[in-house]
Amino acid sequence: PPSESWRGAVTRGRLNATIASGRGTSAREHIVPAGTLVLEDEIIHQHWFLALRSHGGSMPVVVPRRADVQTTVTMSTVGEETLQVGNHDLAATHLRAVLGGGEVHDIWVDKSGRLLKVALPARNLVAVRDDPPPA
Repeated sequence: PPSESWRGAVTRGRLNATIASGRGTSAREHIVPAGTLVLEDEIIHQHWFLALRSHGGSMPVVVPRRADVQTTVTMSTVGEETLQVGNHDLAATHLRAVLGGGEVHDIWVDKSGRLLKVALPARNLVAVRDDPPPA
């Protein structure tokens, strides 16, 4: 796949984003209310930002590498579960992020809010830590 670079800045309620690749450069501008998350949803570690806002409710999200996707995400807590990470069973909180179009992202975090697992069912993608986070 060709490499891409993304640059963005938020100024006075507007996100100005530039994406450059071997195919050329594109620029987009999004009007973003306060509290908007900029999320590359295929970059797994960025789901940590969703977990930080797991208090429930909806929040605005911009996904810059998708064609002008500006939407909302609704966060909810599914419940407490036990996950196997490496050779260890860990207590985890299962969170669910539902994007405006209905796409589900499942996120599991430990009691300190560290990512343990992320699942994107619509893309058949599951990422699990190799080892548990340090105690």
